[in-house]
Amino acid sequence: MFKNLFHISILIFLLLFSQNIGAEDNSRLVPMDHRVKAAFLCKFIKYMDWPSSRIVRNKGEFIIGVFGDSPIAGNLFSIMPKEIAGWKLKIIKIDDIKEVLDTHMLFLSSSEQGQFPKIIDLLNDLSVLTVSDNNYFLEMGGIVKLFTMNKMVRFEISLEAAKAADIKISSKLLRLAKIFHEEPK
Repeated sequence: MFKNLFHISILIFLLLFSQNIGAEDNSRLVPMDHRVKAAFLCKFIKYMDWPSSRIVRNKGEFIIGVFGDSPIAGNLFSIMPKEIAGWKLKIIKIDDIKEVLDTHMLFLSSSEQGQFPKIIDLLNDLSVLTVSDNNYFLEMGGIVKLFTMNKMVRFEISLEAAKAADIKISSKLLRLAKIFHEEPK
């Protein structure tokens, strides 16, 4: 019975947050796509754990930074609840690269692809969940990539990058994700 309930909850999660996008060309994203991606960011917070040295669940602020020009930022501001998992949420638009140090989750816009390696290196020991919808983000060391497949928003996770950032990901979330495997060099 509980197994069936779990499968139903996964199906509901997918239906709610992987809605039909309605765009034939994945490079031409429509507003619904950005709202769904913003909703995924909200959900990730519930299914990941940061080290207590970085942030303690149910205490303080959880800061989500948005670096670069992205419609996802506006959607985050419009759909983000005031609290998730006991944290008060704060969304900041980042203009200076040093501001990324103050975040717990960082969405990197594809417009800033040239800065990804520098930012990821800067965050190396800080347990910041890095997320982007850039096709090459995981190869550059990012943790979560959002992408559109068959007109639905999906996500891919680099377990290696998450482990390096000391961020633990719930098995429930991993079951829904595509797992990134780095190509041997």
